[in-house]
Amino acid sequence: MWKKVKKATMVMVTSALLAGTISPIQVYAAEPEELREQAEEAFKNKEYEQAKELYEELVESGFAENSDYLQGGFSQYIEGNYYLADEWFAEVLEGLQEGDNPGAALAYKIRNNYMAKEYWYAQQDYEHSAEVSARSGMGCQFYAKALLDCKKPEEAISLFEEAFTGYTGETFSQSAIKEDMGHAYLTLEKYEEAARSYQEAFEIGGNEENYQKNMVKLKLKQDDSDVDSVLAEVMPNATNAEKAAVLRDSGYNEEAVTYYEKAWSEDGEEVRCDMANNYYQANDIDSAVRILEELLADNPENDMALNMLGAIYCDALAQYD
Repeated sequence: MWKKVKKATMVMVTSALLAGTISPIQVYAAEPEELREQAEEAFKNKEYEQAKELYEELVESGFAENSDYLQGGFSQYIEGNYYLADEWFAEVLEGLQEGDNPGAALAYKIRNNYMAKEYWYAQQDYEHSAEVSARSGMGCQFYAKALLDCKKPEEAISLFEEAFTGYTGETFSQSAIKEDMGHAYLTLEKYEEAARSYQEAFEIGGNEENYQKNMVKLKLKQDDSDVDSVLAEVMPNATNAEKAAVLRDSGYNEEAVTYYEKAWSEDGEEVRCDMANNYYQANDIDSAVRILEELLADNPENDMALNMLGAIYCDALAQYD
């Protein structure tokens, strides 16, 4: 068992090494078990940045176990370090003993590669999971999302259905799968199926704002309806600011501007920031800057406007680097 080494001890060891009286040894800052306990505690508390760093120390110590690579890989994934996460999940697979189930590691790899937009690797991991009879709800869900991104909605729908069954009892995951199925049906212009999927997603436990956004997008694509009539049908009690936000998130930036202008006098500074963000998302930088500068002229201490304007200027400067 490796012990913590005090500074005085390290000096003595270093002196002895220089004098040639002892052989080189490896010294660790902390015992592996202590690192593991700290990492697991951070992971349990969803302190993923700290967990990531502790698991990295444990891996460097040479004493990492399969469970460390799995939880450490998940922490890397949460922090957006997709390529390192994939390496750690691969370590889990390599370290499995005969009879161990590779399903969790493969599902994590598929989801990780989907997020990294490494769709070919996601396909390889999915096919591997099928070969070893280790397909899971998560693996099917995220490979289906990869297929949808690759313009293969019919194949995606089939896998979403399998994923939905694999997530029995997990309402959040089932709701997300039904919403993705709606997106796939919408791509195929199967509007009734898309509407039913969106409705089921919402009833299972979905977000009302997402439901409204999806239904607005569906109805506008379905029959080229008037924006005002669609919003009146889908969101009859929403404020103009809420309607503008849904239009913006649905990709209807020009139409959103009209509702932001209506909301301007209703909701004040927050709406003006939201409207500036809408212009920014539509790549109309001049209009975004104009609104923010006018807002700051009225209220120089508006933190949201200051932060947004600073971010816009930083993005502009980055283009010249």
